[in-house]
Amino acid sequence: MNAALVPFLPYWLGAFDSAEDAAAADQQPVGELQLIFDAWADESHPEWCTAAADPLPAGVSNATGS
Repeated sequence: MNAALVPFLPYWLGAFDSAEDAAAADQQPVGELQLIFDAWADESHPEWCTAAADPLPAGVSNATGS
């Protein structure tokens, strides 16, 4: 996940010295990051702390024969 976020880190962590520097930077990553986080926030997420998640992909059974 860290590698996927590398292009966005300067925009996310406030790595610019001023608001003018931030505004002058390439704004495409800003729009992409906004889409990514908005899509994630709109999704329904399981209650990780109360229900065990199925570790296998959909359609894969845990039939071991034992």
